[in-house]
Amino acid sequence: MKKLFLFAMVAAALSGCSNSDEVDTNPEVQPGGEGYVGFSIQLPTTPGTRANDVFDDGTPQPDEYRVYNATLFIFKGENETSATYESAYKMNVTTFNTVSGDQCTTEGIVSSKVTKPTLTGSQKLFAYVIINDNGLTDIANNKLGGTAYTTTTTFPTFSKIVLDNIGNKTNGFVMTNAPVANFAGGASDPGESVTTTTLSFLDQNKIFTTEAAAQATPAAEIYMERAAAKVTVALSSSMAAVPNPGISADPNVKFDKGSIKWTLSNVNSTYYNTRQMNNSWLRYYADGSDGALISASKYRFISGAAIHDQVYRTYWGEDVNYTGNTGLISAPGTLDKKAEDGKSVYTYENTFNVKNQIVRNSTGIAVSATFNGGHDFYTANTYGANNILQVPGAGTGEKIEEYIMKYLCNNNTEFKTWYDADGTNRINVTMTNNDADGTAVVNTITTTSTNPLPSSATPANVNSLIKFQYYKNGVAYYNVLIKHFGDDETPWTRANHSENSVEGVYERLNGTDIPAKSEQLYLGRYGVVRNNWYKIELTGIRQIGSPTTINPGTGTGGDNPDDNVDNYLSVKIHITPWAVRKQEVEL
Repeated sequence: MKKLFLFAMVAAALSGCSNSDEVDTNPEVQPGGEGYVGFSIQLPTTPGTRANDVFDDGTPQPDEYRVYNATLFIFKGENETSATYESAYKMNVTTFNTVSGDQCTTEGIVSSKVTKPTLTGSQKLFAYVIINDNGLTDIANNKLGGTAYTTTTTFPTFSKIVLDNIGNKTNGFVMTNAPVANFAGGASDPGESVTTTTLSFLDQNKIFTTEAAAQATPAAEIYMERAAAKVTVALSSSMAAVPNPGISADPNVKFDKGSIKWTLSNVNSTYYNTRQMNNSWLRYYADGSDGALISASKYRFISGAAIHDQVYRTYWGEDVNYTGNTGLISAPGTLDKKAEDGKSVYTYENTFNVKNQIVRNSTGIAVSATFNGGHDFYTANTYGANNILQVPGAGTGEKIEEYIMKYLCNNNTEFKTWYDADGTNRINVTMTNNDADGTAVVNTITTTSTNPLPSSATPANVNSLIKFQYYKNGVAYYNVLIKHFGDDETPWTRANHSENSVEGVYERLNGTDIPAKSEQLYLGRYGVVRNNWYKIELTGIRQIGSPTTINPGTGTGGDNPDDNVDNYLSVKIHITPWAVRKQEVEL
């Protein structure tokens, strides 16, 4: 399977230009005095060296890059961990031209009038910016998303304020500081000294008396990323080229490729305002013991290419529900997006540790496809999952009453004797169908023969022997889990794992217990991370799916590991810049 989507971060690098007629030649501002601070925000598209580290402008470009507003938060302290909130300001973004016709401008000037803080000892100033706040910031009342903060609030606490708005194309996408590393990853071990930072050092000597001076000489470099993740589902070119595709299990079983619809399933409803990066992940790597590994992305949590001098993108994050995922909306909504249209949706990040890498916690897509020309049909557990049985007296294939007779003839001597006694002996059945759970039972069995039915030909007996599934309007459903690092960076081979449990799938490799190594090998294999574009390409359908929509949060199978030993579902996923990850999927 090809790697899930390309993973990319929207970075905002701050460099300067002037939009004023005069630059102050005496910029000294005293502590407590008012001055101006300026930033040049750049939304880079420079790729790293990872296998799927591809960046582009997204679709549509203007909406995904537009800057409507920006809010600056200043923190003060000796370092990022201890720094506390100092002050906040709305910034001037009128000169940040993000759209010119259909083109996207990825850099511009923002600035703000600020009060210069007083520093003591080894204290420093740090900058945090929120772009396109979508009504989340209330700096007059010291609130973010309705949560209050004070001058004693540390940045780690501030960064975990929970939000529930990622923005949209009308008001722009929320963007915040991104965690970046100081050493390269990818093919190289970043070493023991590698760390990540999210706040940007703000040079207090670059707070000027005029806005022109501030815009000409930026006070910091800030790297931004969108709070949203993007998911696109489309048919592969090979699938789209086939007029009447059949399933892999039986090419004679056809489906309508134009009927394939989808929606997101098991999505998060909230997110931390800042992506949470854990330094303990930075030197993790899959060693190839469970399959092939692309060496260029061995150290998968850090990019191998710098976006600035000793500044590297990081990948993955700890979300609001990382060790429990109790805040997920598991039931999918209406499947209203046609795969052949290639549409996109935006969503919150959803990540988890390996212990919680199970179906119930994982975001995916719910997919539906239509079989049997859109007519109702049944399948039977005694006949094979891909054999369609027509409703009584209808359809062109095998009818359900014919299969029941065949089954009883093969498994009941009394019924076979009755059937063979007269060539006109036949049965008629009526069914009771349950739309809610996709089941059906035999309601009545009658015959027009003069010979009475044998005792084995009763609805109760047949229902005890055969379990029927009912597909209303011929629609079958699938659940496709979204991969983040995927097979290239976290290889997993079904043959190496025999027990269908989290322990058997992720903590036991070829019969050897590896619990201490599981995070290193498989962390981030599945999940959805902000500022990544997950492009899921449907390559075909392997077999008929479920008769009802799959709710990952309830019912059987929710506690199964994401890599199911008994899995019969596959996909192809791609991701783009944003960061793009691809995933190919056969349903």
